[in-house]
Amino acid sequence: MAVLNQQSTFLKLWKHLSKAKWNLLTLFILMSTINYMGNREFIDILSNYLIIFFFIFVIARLFIINYLLAFLTSLLISLELTFLLVSGERVSVTVLSASIDTDLFIASGTTMPFFIKAIPSIIIFSFLFIMSMSEIKKLKFKIYLLLIPCLAFITIFSVYSKLDEYQNYLVEWGGYNKTDYSSKKIYFQKLFYHRDYPLILGDGFYIAAEFYELYQEKKLINHNVWPEGIVFNKDKASPLKVIIIVGESSTVVHYSLYGYPYQTTPRMDEYYKNKEITKLDNIISGAALTRDSLRFVLSFATPLDEMRFFNYKNMVDMAKLANYQTIWISSTYESGPYTGYIATIEQSSDKYFNNRNNEILKDRDDLSIPKVLATEYKKGEKQFFILHMLGSHIPYESRYDKEDEHLVTTAKATNYDRSIHHTDRMLDKIIKFVKQQNENTLVFYFPDHGDLVTKGHGLVFGNSIEQYNIPIIIYQNKNTINMSKLIDKYRTKDGIYNINNNHYVIPEILGFDINVTTVKQAKREGEYIYHPNGKVYKYTEVLTKGFEKSNVYNNL
Repeated sequence: MAVLNQQSTFLKLWKHLSKAKWNLLTLFILMSTINYMGNREFIDILSNYLIIFFFIFVIARLFIINYLLAFLTSLLISLELTFLLVSGERVSVTVLSASIDTDLFIASGTTMPFFIKAIPSIIIFSFLFIMSMSEIKKLKFKIYLLLIPCLAFITIFSVYSKLDEYQNYLVEWGGYNKTDYSSKKIYFQKLFYHRDYPLILGDGFYIAAEFYELYQEKKLINHNVWPEGIVFNKDKASPLKVIIIVGESSTVVHYSLYGYPYQTTPRMDEYYKNKEITKLDNIISGAALTRDSLRFVLSFATPLDEMRFFNYKNMVDMAKLANYQTIWISSTYESGPYTGYIATIEQSSDKYFNNRNNEILKDRDDLSIPKVLATEYKKGEKQFFILHMLGSHIPYESRYDKEDEHLVTTAKATNYDRSIHHTDRMLDKIIKFVKQQNENTLVFYFPDHGDLVTKGHGLVFGNSIEQYNIPIIIYQNKNTINMSKLIDKYRTKDGIYNINNNHYVIPEILGFDINVTTVKQAKREGEYIYHPNGKVYKYTEVLTKGFEKSNVYNNL
């Protein structure tokens, strides 16, 4: 009799559980995925799951739109999971920050390879969510309405309760007092939430916090002053034309100009052989993402003091002070959903052209930039150009044309190397144009950062040093500035030049003098880079040890 009762109880339990079999399967798969993504504690895994489940529960009774929302949720989860499977790490905080400024065309091109690989995962999660919603819809409406506030309370409480844990940790172990935490709580919270809540919440909270912080900081913009130690010298000889060319994702080890065994830069090789250009060695970028690198290069901000972007003039402003007409020409579009750092600099130019407001640039080909340069070039006038390239940004196969296809290197790098070859052609066109004009002109080329070929950039873990190692190429026509000596003045004690210090080199080219104290400070600051994990390290530290998953958050 007792055995029959036990069997009856088991059957009743199984009957109830079978009514939620898809929700239980979704629970198991989601929690396993969250654990794989890097959560360390069961309560974090559970609360992370509750966030997704609560959303699915709420939309279950919506008509048609619930399927669309379930698909979008599956898409976001699958993209982050696929990124981890492909690159070995989650999307870094600096990549999330860069998404605010990214052109949708660039974003879609970057995402597409991951999207294709994510299709099986998208199908699985979409199916699980749809089947889970079908079970939820079978609940009586009164029970459904009653459960919503209960689930909301549990979910919000589980997430909000982490704030006290974060504050206590920082106060007790992190060396911060409560005032520090209060003044920078959004900054600390977004890092912690990104760490503890993979799959939607962590990324979503981080991006929302970035929007908020940038909105607050932009209120502080004051481009009426520049740092102490910089003085304009009206008697100093400066070029009539200054052309700054900013490459993209271009790592130095793939330039034949720098010893790469394949002819990726045949035109620059020939110029160098004929002693017509200068190439500089031991050059690094100050960040592994465009958004961060260029705000340090083209403003007075540094990894150690980011607020200088808002407190001082940028390089376009400095050129205006030196009586140059300023013109920005870009084969991309500088602003994403919210006008960010690069767009702020671009739009401070007297004229700016990109693929949204210029017909020539709409083909999104770097070879279009010289054409626009030719239309804006005014002989005899002082002009300062910033030419911003698409360069070698993922997807590489979109960064070259048929004329580059003869180049075949390795299975892994051919497409990337062809994009370098395309850059070589663009630089050649600029140099030939400058030769034709035959005016006092300085052409200064450097990429914003390097690349880990096939993986991209903005990656956190391992030996990711090629994200920072870049070339500098200089062409001078009727110009006698000793650029090698000028760059050497800002090298660190280890002989490294950080392009962050272009925000001093460029003013020197334009006619400003920099005092000794400021130069010494610049050399010290040149030792530091802004890491994709959102922290600042010495370049030599990253060079020698790389980063493992155990220390990426500095044990926070």
